[in-house]
Amino acid sequence: MTRRRRLNSLMAGAAVVVFGVVALSGGQTSKKAEPPSEQSGQRKRPIVNPLPMPERMVSLEIRPGLKDTQFTKWDGSLSVSEGRILDLESYTRNARSKSKDNRFQARSVMGKQNMRDVVIRPRIRVRLDAPESATVRVSTERGDFHFKLADLAVGASKRFLDDQVQVEREQGSLRLTGPETEDDYPAAAQGKDGAIWLAYVAYQPGREIVMERVKAGNFEELEPKGNGDQIWLRRFDGKVWHPPLEVTGEGLHVWRPTAAVDGQGNVWVAWSQQIDGDWEIFYRRYTPPKDNGAGTWSDVVRLTRAPGSDFHVVAATDAAGTVWLAWQAWRNNHFDILLAAPVAGHPWSEPRAISRSSANNWTPAIAADSRGRVYVAWDTYDKGNYDVMLFTLDKDGKSNEVRAVADSPKFEARPHLACDKQDRLWIAY
Repeated sequence: MTRRRRLNSLMAGAAVVVFGVVALSGGQTSKKAEPPSEQSGQRKRPIVNPLPMPERMVSLEIRPGLKDTQFTKWDGSLSVSEGRILDLESYTRNARSKSKDNRFQARSVMGKQNMRDVVIRPRIRVRLDAPESATVRVSTERGDFHFKLADLAVGASKRFLDDQVQVEREQGSLRLTGPETEDDYPAAAQGKDGAIWLAYVAYQPGREIVMERVKAGNFEELEPKGNGDQIWLRRFDGKVWHPPLEVTGEGLHVWRPTAAVDGQGNVWVAWSQQIDGDWEIFYRRYTPPKDNGAGTWSDVVRLTRAPGSDFHVVAATDAAGTVWLAWQAWRNNHFDILLAAPVAGHPWSEPRAISRSSANNWTPAIAADSRGRVYVAWDTYDKGNYDVMLFTLDKDGKSNEVRAVADSPKFEARPHLACDKQDRLWIAY
């Protein structure tokens, strides 16, 4: 499912329940909830080895052909005096060109834009593991040039070959996923031991559509088959990214996972998933291995069962080590923001609405400080324009308030939250 289609289906689910929404009732959590179903058949997945995280990562974007007015070849090679090349890719518009080892194929080509003839210039993206003293040498069919990394700051650019080539240095990055899937919606959380856990969605494209068969009248070829989403979890121990773990089965329709680590070191992953035409919140916990043992997964727990879409789930861990989940949910003919701490016996184990407007409330963000407070922000259309609201829950779990953070006539939306070491709450929107 494409991202646009998925968002449309979320909204469609909300539109359907306008005529038949019931209030959120208790008994939504199920310790033995059915695991999300997956399509039949298992694909052969490539073996993923641990991936070391280089300490001297450098990313460069090289843009040749700035003065080209016609088809021009910029094929060539790249080398570095110290360190190594991690990855090298060449693109023309969105199409990937051939590249292997330190050699690349790059051409300026003619194309159309707004019914006009234009020159489409290539881009070469390079990731290095190299010190600042390293010299990068680029050889092309139109000339050679070189530069030292120390002379090119992050965000800065330089031009070479009579201003025909521009090189820009970017923040260093490392590719964690392969070309077999389309990967998005990463969410990271850090445990007390310093390990970073990364949850993300991997979309597996289905079979390729053969247009010749469609033109021959075989319209069943247009039916998607073999495609779908799967959520994965990966751990970074400070030096190495370990192989990913399967959070869900494959072939699903899921939306934006979130991750948090509780006080016992268990990793919580929550997400929204389409079940029988409705979007519901699910979660499960992973207990990392001790010593050289094996890690274990809990059952998949279905947190919501009310008609109406539940999505945009976010997570945070409070000072006591309890994981909290907040999300957007269609209730009583409008979108509310719900909050829960899905732990047996906890006062907030059952979801509660914390937004207090009968207008639509969107895109929650959550954070917690060291004093035991939990904060949730979202944007609301209460006054006919988008404003940012903030909910604060004290350590006792009883004292709470909702106040406006930004409520001018301007567009104020999509908040993000963070608490610093001084327990100051930061809000960006």
